[in-house]
Amino acid sequence: MSRPRRVPPGEGVRLWFSLVVWGIALLLLSLGGGHLAAQATSSPPQSTGVDSTPPSLRHIQEVEPRSGPPGTQVRIYTENMPPQGKVLVGVGAIGVGFEVLSEGLQGQWGDVTASLQIPESATHERPLRIIFLNGLFSPVGLSDPFHVTDGRGLIRRTGRVQAGEAGCTLLLEGTHGERYGLTGSLQGVEEGGWVGVEGRWEEGRCGTGGAIQVTRLLAPDPESPPPPASAPPGAR
Repeated sequence: MSRPRRVPPGEGVRLWFSLVVWGIALLLLSLGGGHLAAQATSSPPQSTGVDSTPPSLRHIQEVEPRSGPPGTQVRIYTENMPPQGKVLVGVGAIGVGFEVLSEGLQGQWGDVTASLQIPESATHERPLRIIFLNGLFSPVGLSDPFHVTDGRGLIRRTGRVQAGEAGCTLLLEGTHGERYGLTGSLQGVEEGGWVGVEGRWEEGRCGTGGAIQVTRLLAPDPESPPPPASAPPGAR
């Protein structure tokens, strides 16, 4: 079977600008979709943060690995895409923009196989998502977060501390909508506080998008200020 075709770099740069608009639209869907649904029904709103896929898009089922440093080669597979002539594959962050890096191979039943390399410019302070687009550059699929690590295998996140669940005492609601269980060095971290953490991402922990085994607390990212009434407990 032939390998997925890589989109020329120049084409990826041109497409990035148009995909910024889609990134903003996806952010609005992820942050506001649950609230709109709650207004229309009596059911409690469901989480529609980075750990879930907006209802207008198909969920990309397999991304391997789920974390790694810039330059990591990622394998992608899913069986639920609508049949179409072309599947473009990009990577980026909701609210920031996506860059198309390759083209996937689609079977007759909607299965798609693809691969791409995490850009060297990716930061370990923000999760990325894989996105599928059709030949008209309209998004059709979105993956769970890919967690970019630094050379030590660590990530950094800033967010609001919440009560924990499923085996983790505390959760961190990140500034990009993601939710992580918190384990490890948590002295001075309290529910309701605004804090920055650095640690190792652990998949499948705490019933959320994984957990961060915290190795140290950080001053929160100055570009992600908390609501006016909060303060960063235990930051150093």
